[in-house]
Amino acid sequence: RGKVLEAAKRLKVIGRLGVGLDNLDMEACAARGFNDVKIYGFDALPEALAAVRDGKLAGTVEQFPGEQSRTAVRIAVAYAKDKTEPAEKLVLLTPIVIGKDNLDKAERLGEVRSRMIGAISSCTLFPNTSFLPGQNTFRTWHPRGPGQIELHTWTFVNKKAPQEIKDMWRKGTMMTFSPSGVFEMDDGENWEYSTRSNAGFVTRQQDLYLGLGHDTRVDNTDLPGNVFQGQINEANQRAFYQRWLDLMKADSWKTVPQRDVPKMKEGV
Repeated sequence: RGKVLEAAKRLKVIGRLGVGLDNLDMEACAARGFNDVKIYGFDALPEALAAVRDGKLAGTVEQFPGEQSRTAVRIAVAYAKDKTEPAEKLVLLTPIVIGKDNLDKAERLGEVRSRMIGAISSCTLFPNTSFLPGQNTFRTWHPRGPGQIELHTWTFVNKKAPQEIKDMWRKGTMMTFSPSGVFEMDDGENWEYSTRSNAGFVTRQQDLYLGLGHDTRVDNTDLPGNVFQGQINEANQRAFYQRWLDLMKADSWKTVPQRDVPKMKEGV
């Protein structure tokens, strides 16, 4: 980057695809005397909007991803209901440049929700109810004896959605996370062989290691719950077995330890 700036003797504008590093460009420009260079980012993420507000960026391009999704869903629903196709084969949304004077035009998730994107892969409510975002499936696990579990699976759909859309969701679940689903079979095989390995004599003499991500807890956050860095982490497994151990050792509900203090406000 330094060599590029050295060669750009008449530099006026810098455009980057990758918000978050734009301040480094500004510092590099200032160090080389380019104090009037305008720097534009892309995608109008919360960090970019904050940089625009603080004067670190001249602007950022808003592509309206939410409106893109809503438009796609409207087209799909219309086609599923009565085969109605869009008037134009190519449906375009016009991006705009967000600057200090039109920050209110940005489409925002909000700071908290933007930080949660990609943070949730699957969820479990102790002891036996799970939910899988994306596929909108939830399931209950019923132990039926040593080495046996009965699994019930449902799919969430909008009650007012057309029947065709509901059928699409159901078929999507069947093709992915069901006894015949490609993902379920792949995951199920992993769990099956893990269970077989851990049932062996040698393995049962050893402690089960669940220390992955042990020192990655984030304390200075306003997000509810316990927050850990990195998706590859066994924090949930440790919390699951800790809860199980607390219940096994408690004489009554009153003696069950309250290890976590709720952070969300009442009614939220």
